[in-house]
Amino acid sequence: MDDFDRRLQRAKSHLNNLNRQANKFLGGKSYSTESGRAFKRGGYALRITTHKQIPPRFGLIASDFIHNLRALLDNLVWAAVPSSLKGSTNLTFPTVTDPEAFDEFARAVFGRRASRAFVQALERHQPYNRRPDDVANDRLLLLHKMWNADKHHAPFGVMGWAVMGGAAAFGDPLGPQHFGFRVGPLGKGGEVGWVSAAGAKRGIRPRVVLDLGFKTRRPTLAVPRHAFVKMYDIVAKEVLPDLRPFTKPV
Repeated sequence: MDDFDRRLQRAKSHLNNLNRQANKFLGGKSYSTESGRAFKRGGYALRITTHKQIPPRFGLIASDFIHNLRALLDNLVWAAVPSSLKGSTNLTFPTVTDPEAFDEFARAVFGRRASRAFVQALERHQPYNRRPDDVANDRLLLLHKMWNADKHHAPFGVMGWAVMGGAAAFGDPLGPQHFGFRVGPLGKGGEVGWVSAAGAKRGIRPRVVLDLGFKTRRPTLAVPRHAFVKMYDIVAKEVLPDLRPFTKPV
């Protein structure tokens, strides 16, 4: 096991701890809902009735995971470049949104001193190549932004994140004309969706399953817990195996 594996193992340990504690806290429960603000056209906003306050410690565990996983990327770059580049304060794993930005980074930081094969390998893992239709939600880009936010500002906030909703009623099946559910952070007042006038007449009371999400400032982000698994998989199964051959023993 080398330093890369040890760093990866530490990130995995924090992720496992987060998932273990979060699953115990959430318990697989679904939560009842109630009517919120009324709509002029009939129906109302759907809001969760109540849920346990989420312990702030989950944000601290998430920060440890993000730090170790993102630091591994910089460790790889540092180990792969020649000694003449190791003192550069700009030496980092680039996470950019378009080819022009990557080319500018490579010229400014590496010049002609890093191998072409290494630079091409780095580019393979840029967000615009992995998720060209939705670059802003690329998991490595979110990893980088969360790492930056954690370094310079307050620890991650923790929030409820709605992941599933359902309802049952006697008579004809329910459909999207009766109620809607929004996957993501709970809205103002715990809002998670809506019930139409037709749904209100049938007296439906949808139930909602919650998970955890994390929020940052500067930049303002809201990231679901399940995104962490994808971050880990990209680093462990794609980036590390591809870049390791360029590194020196560490």
